[in-house]
Parts: sequence; C-alpha cells; structure tokens
Amino acid sequence: MSKSDHVKVLIVGAGIAGLAAAKTLAAHNIDFMLVEAQNYVGGRVYTVEAGKHEQLFIVYKDIFSCLLHLIVPDIFVDLGAQYILNDSSDIVFQFFDKLKSLTDKKDKVDFFLTSKRERIDAKLVQRVWNSRLEVLAEINETGTENSLLERYIQRLSSFVDDDALRSTFIDWLLKVVDAGGWSSISDDWRQSKCSFRPLTNHLLSTIPNNQIRLNTEVTKVKYSPGSHMLTAELNHGSDKTATSSITCDHVIWTTSLGYLKKNFSSIFASESDLIDQKQQAITNLSFCTTNKVILIYENTIDFWPANAADIYLLHDRNAPIKFNDEQLEFLATHNVDSKVAQLILNTLFYVAPSHEYRVLTCWFGGRAALLAENISEIVLGRLCHDTLWQYLAGVDKNKRPVHTI
Repeated sequence: MSKSDHVKVLIVGAGIAGLAAAKTLAAHNIDFMLVEAQNYVGGRVYTVEAGKHEQLFIVYKDIFSCLLHLIVPDIFVDLGAQYILNDSSDIVFQFFDKLKSLTDKKDKVDFFLTSKRERIDAKLVQRVWNSRLEVLAEINETGTENSLLERYIQRLSSFVDDDALRSTFIDWLLKVVDAGGWSSISDDWRQSKCSFRPLTNHLLSTIPNNQIRLNTEVTKVKYSPGSHMLTAELNHGSDKTATSSITCDHVIWTTSLGYLKKNFSSIFASESDLIDQKQQAITNLSFCTTNKVILIYENTIDFWPANAADIYLLHDRNAPIKFNDEQLEFLATHNVDSKVAQLILNTLFYVAPSHEYRVLTCWFGGRAALLAENISEIVLGRLCHDTLWQYLAGVDKNKRPVHTI
C-alpha cells in the first residue's frame, strides 16, 4: 500500500479472531483489509514443526490436511494456545471433531503427585479445588484478596487434618492463582492430535491473498467527522520503516489485550471521547502470565504412568527439590543463578503429554514464568526433566529430552 487506499472494513490483527472476522466478511462479499504486525498469521495460535525446528509456511487448502500431519514423522507443537473446550456446541470442537483428531483420555485419569512421590486421592483434590472456587467467589464479593491465604487455611482445615498435606495444598493453590486463567482440573478441555495448524490454515484458505497484509502495524487511527471515515496510519515492511495510510468505514480491532493496554492511548490519541469511554475498561481488564516449556524426547517416554492422563505436581516442603553438585556445576557453567532455578522448579505445577507420548508440556505461572524466559532452552530442558525425576519413579536422568522449546 504505497498510496492512500479505502476499504469498507479494516481488521487489525490476524489472530484467530481476526481471521474468523475476515472469513465472515469474505463470505458476504464485504470489502475489507486484514493487517498484521507480525510476519505470520494465527496470533497466539502458533504451531511449529519441532522435528525440523522451523516454522512451515505451507498453506493447506483442505481442512483434512490434518491427516498429512498424522503420517509424517515430524512433530507439530503448539507454542501458544493448545486446548479446545470439550463442548460439542463449540465451533472449534466441531471443527476438530470433524477431523477425528480430538484426544480422548478414555480410561486414563489425572494424577496428583507430591514431591514425595505420593499420589493424592483425586476426590480429595476435587474437594480442595471446590473450596478454592468458593473462596474466590467470596473474594469477588468483597473486592479484596488480602485474606486469600487465611481463607484457604480456614477452609481446608475443616477437612484436611494433616498439617503437611494442608500446607502442600495451599502452596499448590497459590501457584494456580499465579497461573491466572487455570480455571479447571476436570475434563473440560481436549487437544488436537495434529495441533491447531489445520484451523489456522482453514481460515486462511477462505481469505483472498490480496486482502491480507503481514508486517503491517497500525500506529494511528483518526476519525474524520466530515466524511464519517477513519484514517489508519501504517508502518510496514520487515523493518517497519515504510509508511502509508488507508481509509475505512469501520475498524475491527482484534489485537491482544496486552498490546491494547500499552498502545491504546497513542493509537487513538486524537479521539479523546473514545479514550474517555474505553480507557478505564481496558485498564481494569487483567491477565496473568503463564508459560510452558516443551520437552521433546527421541523415543516414546517409558516413565509416564500407564493410566495417567495429565499430572499435577504438588511441592511438599518436607521433600524439597535440591540440586546436587553436578547440577550446581551445570547451572554455573550456563551462568544461571541456582536460586532462580530453584524458584522455577518449585513453581512447575502441571505436566501434560502429547498423544504419541514423545512430547511433554511443563507449565509455569507468575514470576517463575517470567524468569524462565531468560534461561536457555538447554537449561530449562534439563531442569524440567530432573524435576520429573523427583516426582515420578522410573525417570532416567540420563535420557533427557533431545530438544526443548
């Protein structure tokens, strides 16, 4: 776009929401342009081919391309979103159900393990979880979290007699708070055996190529009362140095909340009324940080319990995870503070396998999630694998993952 153009609708952000909006407009022959600041579509739905450790830029025109993924040896990994609501009325569920690619736990159940390698009864955990939901409901009514710890202690003391186990539960619940959106420990979620890529590719296949602009960032949006049109200023190109503008009748904004929080006032600087109307709502919306470390093994892992679906890790203070001399030397070699590494290990709270049991996804929340971003994949892979050894019998410390993301 080297000159000023006009479209009926400008869609900002090519994540799933933006792609879905473009698909709908294209189906109704409504003129639009979809712009995305990154060099790929999908937003937080971001799939890589881990076997080759590179992103593929193949656009499949058939939603059943999922079947191709199932027969090739390379592993597709979702670096971003990976869960699908287990609800037959959900459109994403319907899409992957049609592909027959939804995972099924069948006769497997989630395990809840302590660092003592003790398994906790799932019914007791569910009761603890229900208490958490009740406490959060009370806090929402009062508008304060100052008494969160005290409320947990009071509620759990009524049915968890063992002091050590109660402390373990409370520590775990606080980790879940740090993880923010972790809202369920039941079977509310499924995964796709062939990743989220078929969904992204399907949406992309419905949008004309000439109506998508990658590497294009919207820097300003201004409304012209006389023409009743909006003008969007754009930076584009790989280095974002080229500039242009486009006018439109409507804007559909689908970027992330974090980006909107950071840039809303500057993008709509000339629209004081809009800022007054929306700024407080945007400011008050919140989210927590959750990160995952993906372990890829050369062969099918043999240490995962046969009847285990996913595993929740509950750190027991009486069985702390301690580094031996070899591990401390390894951390020092890679310039990693052992205290930081210790915090990350203690905060790992959930591990989920892929359907072929060659990939494990380790989840962190809160401060540890941010700290993990500054540590190399080699170190994170070893730390996570060694932590699994602490919780699971049969883990061979020497059979570490061949790749970590």
